[in-house]
Amino acid sequence: MVSAGTLISATGLQLPGVIDELFSYTGPLGAVFSDEAITFYLWAPTAQSVHALIYGDAAREDPLEIVQLKETNGVWTACGPRSWEGCYYVYEVYVYHPSTLRIERCLANDPYARGLSADGNRTLLVNIDSDACKPEGWESLADEKPDVVSFSDISIYELHIRDFSVNDYTVDPDFRGGYLAFTSEIPVGHDECSVKHNVT
Repeated sequence: MVSAGTLISATGLQLPGVIDELFSYTGPLGAVFSDEAITFYLWAPTAQSVHALIYGDAAREDPLEIVQLKETNGVWTACGPRSWEGCYYVYEVYVYHPSTLRIERCLANDPYARGLSADGNRTLLVNIDSDACKPEGWESLADEKPDVVSFSDISIYELHIRDFSVNDYTVDPDFRGGYLAFTSEIPVGHDECSVKHNVT
């Protein structure tokens, strides 16, 4: 405050430990598939209400269905039919927003999503355990891997699919920036990096 009593700025206090203590949860989260249904689980203890807006495809403007989730100790849940597999959804959440000091309507992807639309604007209802999501030979892959004696024996690359090859002129132009770049010979830039870090 200044001497005239005008508020210049203010801060807030967030007590995450209190929320965690009051609304502790160790169950499933995200869209969980069973033989008969898809169940949504969202941990959002500060929300006032939550709906799942179900869309037939990633671009459709009007939802096929709007499903109200019910809250129990901070976890919002709802069940839907297995026929929704392959559809998209977002959560419509009404929650207090400290910057506006009001309850605001927010649209959000599922923070526990297993898949998203290409533009990232909607969550895909995908059962990652389904045969359609498993490449050929997936089930036998574990049998082909050598035993790992120590975690120091593991080398893991994390990279963006597009960034891997989009500017690498040793890769076929039709493959640059996409998954097929990984089927090419190792690009020169990445080969040098691999040798430097003893990865072959």
